[in-house]
Amino acid sequence: GRLEASLKRGEEYQVLSYSKSGEFPAAPLIFAGYGLKAPAVDKLAAFDSYKDLDVSGKWVVVLDYLPGQLDKEMKQHLLSYSRAQHKVTVAKNNKAAGVIFVTDMGLKDLKFEGSLSESTLPVIKISTKVFNKLLEKSDGNYKSYTKLEKDFDTLKANTGFVLNSQYLAAKIDLLHNKSIGRNIIGKLMPKTMVKTPKRKPTKAILIGAHGDHLGRGEVGGSSLARSHEKNNIHYGADDNASGVAGVLELAHYFSSTKNLENLKKPIYFAVWSGEEIGVLGSNYFAKSWKTEYKTDFSASFEASLNMDMIGRLRDKLQIQGIGSAKEWSGLSEEVGLISGVPLALTSDPYLPTDAMSFYLAEVPSI
Repeated sequence: GRLEASLKRGEEYQVLSYSKSGEFPAAPLIFAGYGLKAPAVDKLAAFDSYKDLDVSGKWVVVLDYLPGQLDKEMKQHLLSYSRAQHKVTVAKNNKAAGVIFVTDMGLKDLKFEGSLSESTLPVIKISTKVFNKLLEKSDGNYKSYTKLEKDFDTLKANTGFVLNSQYLAAKIDLLHNKSIGRNIIGKLMPKTMVKTPKRKPTKAILIGAHGDHLGRGEVGGSSLARSHEKNNIHYGADDNASGVAGVLELAHYFSSTKNLENLKKPIYFAVWSGEEIGVLGSNYFAKSWKTEYKTDFSASFEASLNMDMIGRLRDKLQIQGIGSAKEWSGLSEEVGLISGVPLALTSDPYLPTDAMSFYLAEVPSI
């Protein structure tokens, strides 16, 4: 289009490790701010970088990480939606052709920045200088990256725009070194089902948490360590030793003689591998179910309860994804009334955690 350029890898652009490989024909470019989509919660408004944008069949150009001028509450709210992998999932759900991150970080070498359970989009990052050239040639309101970044950083602007007559084609080849992750799964069966195994099966409940964490932050792209914190241990008590402890407590509770006697349906207890690098373990479990048991995952499971970052209960308990089934809302109100625990409910089922693996497999998940 308006800018003829063959970019130099390691200087002007770099491929991300969770990109799809293949040849991608020239497609238009559209800028979508920070590429964030987060639901309203409590007193905080929803944040939607895709408002009024049609990104279908286009490369989505997004700024990395989060706007810098957010208050503490909003920053905390948007943090989990700011992971690059989640931004790619949001772009995919909006039918984008590919994703381009604008950043000057990590352009030199291709490194493992996490994975996605399904690499379905090409993903690259370009330097701010390259993006500036695109802006200079565009007919939009922004002719310089400095002005654009300032406006989107301070939330003066949040509406994206098409980069008219600008196109990108790509050929990407990635070779992966693979390693093994292990899910740990236990199953409790009601006594009635054990005694009469030929009876019609009852749908099970799935209770899970992810058991992996960031280590020293050297593997996976979701580390938020500042420069002086690099290579230090990323303590995982909240994320996600607390979730694993929750799963173990519930397994202990339901397997007691008294509670097992009253159990009405099967319960699966799971600790998932590979969540931090793209919900790999939970996605594999859902995807391989039909091959293993010759039945759809949604025909075997009624609902999924995911425990990610229970952490320390302060003001209220956050429950996300209640839009995945009509029953969750009333059930949550009932639980709130009985327990006396204040609940903060959000409906968006597209969550940056294992719950999404099961929602995409058509099982209601919170």
